[in-house]
Amino acid sequence: MGPVSAEIFWLAAVERLAQALGAYGRLGANPDTARFGRYVEPGLRMMRRALDRSRACPRLAALLQALASPAGR
Repeated sequence: MGPVSAEIFWLAAVERLAQALGAYGRLGANPDTARFGRYVEPGLRMMRRALDRSRACPRLAALLQALASPAGR
């Protein structure tokens, strides 16, 4: 296997972060594993960065940007 391009790396990061954020949300909703909820905000920051770098999913990027702005909170 050869080197991975930056484009593929950031697309894979978007996919993995989506999986992780889903898990954090699900686990964070359960009282026994609520501690995972604290990872949602850092995961969202990393997702915004990965989306910015990959330029993939512009609608999702715009939604996350809107939610991150003071007016979106």
